[in-house]
Amino acid sequence: MGGRPGSRIMVMRSGCSDVSLSPMRLAWARSCGLALLALFCGCASPEARIRRNPELFESFPPEAQEAIRQGTIEVGFTPEMVKMALGGPARVLQRRTAEADTTIWSYSGSRYRSSMRPVDTHRSYRDRHGRLRTYSDWTWVDAGQFVDYEVLRVEFRDGKVVAIETPDGGR
Repeated sequence: MGGRPGSRIMVMRSGCSDVSLSPMRLAWARSCGLALLALFCGCASPEARIRRNPELFESFPPEAQEAIRQGTIEVGFTPEMVKMALGGPARVLQRRTAEADTTIWSYSGSRYRSSMRPVDTHRSYRDRHGRLRTYSDWTWVDAGQFVDYEVLRVEFRDGKVVAIETPDGGR
């Protein structure tokens, strides 16, 4: 049962017998877990970041304040404005060209890709005479993995946003 880096194998067991969950129920359980996690992690919202630093927020122009409340950014924003609207970046890149140095903030998401597969397992049990017996059986495992994808790139030059890049080209 070797796996690729980033893959995860899950076998659901209850006592000595396997609990079989359909892929749809497993996906529903994951969704509920992620929803609860999002509910308890209120720090990931612009409102929570505004509450943590109201003085900084009040120093921004009214148009910027409205965009930050909506979780959006505009060309001309400072790094502090972007951080308050979107939170910290997943990665920071530096681009050096003959014209200028550019700092790039990359925001990413993660998606779980499920892959249910049957695996041959060997089970042991004691028969009615106390002898140890072994038999083979199939168990379904989730050999899924989390796949990262880029959501947004923000380019800064001289302390201001000069470009906003999305994978689909939209706003």
